[in-house]
Amino acid sequence: MVNNNEGADQTKLQVVISGEVVVLSGEESPEYIQRLARYIDKKMLELGRRKKVVSFNSFAKTLLVAINIADDLFKEIDANEDIRLEHARLQTDHEMVLSEFELLKSAARVANGELDDQLRANERLYKEVGAVKAKLAECETRLAEQTKATQEAREELANAKAEIETARRELSDYIDTFNTGDGTKKVYKLNNKK
Repeated sequence: MVNNNEGADQTKLQVVISGEVVVLSGEESPEYIQRLARYIDKKMLELGRRKKVVSFNSFAKTLLVAINIADDLFKEIDANEDIRLEHARLQTDHEMVLSEFELLKSAARVANGELDDQLRANERLYKEVGAVKAKLAECETRLAEQTKATQEAREELANAKAEIETARRELSDYIDTFNTGDGTKKVYKLNNKK
């Protein structure tokens, strides 16, 4: 607090207010005391420049300066209240954003877990598809081998049929005699029938 009384640990400073030298002392720094003095001097000069004011006694002048200072103070208090309310609103918004951020982080963790599960499931499916493809390739190989074996068997069967047909034709040209067991002989001729 600034006053014009002298104290032990106080700063003393001569200042000029409204053309008069005044000694002020206080616990604040000399720069702060000088700033206050300039502010009061400015208010006194503003009051003296008003055209409507003709003359003032010392009390009226002091009262008007005090009212002007109180006006400045109340405006600052109102501005500070607006700032405080805005700060409170921003703080609330900040807390809401933090809450939403935490929810999003939590949702992201869940989504990452689900993604990991899906990736593991996909990996299992890829392995299963790989196993099925390998089994299919094995089946295709065996089918190709069986097809080849079937073709070879058909060719052998066709050759065997041809040999049989040839043998039938050759046999039809021969006459065989068979012993019937009673001493008689019968002659059979094989016909070319299937």
